[in-house]
Amino acid sequence: MKRAVAALLYGDRYAFYECGFSSGQDTLADFRGRHYFSQCYIEGAIDFIFGGAQSLYENCILQVNARPNQVINGAITANGRESDGDPSGYVFKYCEVFGTGRVYLGRAWRAFSRVIYSHCNMTDVVADVGWNSWKNSER
Repeated sequence: MKRAVAALLYGDRYAFYECGFSSGQDTLADFRGRHYFSQCYIEGAIDFIFGGAQSLYENCILQVNARPNQVINGAITANGRESDGDPSGYVFKYCEVFGTGRVYLGRAWRAFSRVIYSHCNMTDVVADVGWNSWKNSER
């Protein structure tokens, strides 16, 4: 599987409707600003949505393409919220999560990572433990 960033977002108030983003690792670099994704297809294996933006993903499809074995070998998100007062974070609302392999919902890239999944359908591609503190119990 090749790795390349499909989109690098640094601006404010971007909106994506029925768009597709596909890669292996670091697919969507959702770094800065406020963004809205509606009915988008986002595919990857490791930290494929990452950064420190304030974004809403609504009715999106998250296709996981991790290595198909028993080991948890990836994460859907790696949020980089930097402080308690930072308003950034990701919200996934009415999304579908499926694919191959086993991944975490997210890993705490920085100390104040924030990701919310609300009313999402998830298959067993998501590891039972859900989250990875990235070897730091304070996260």
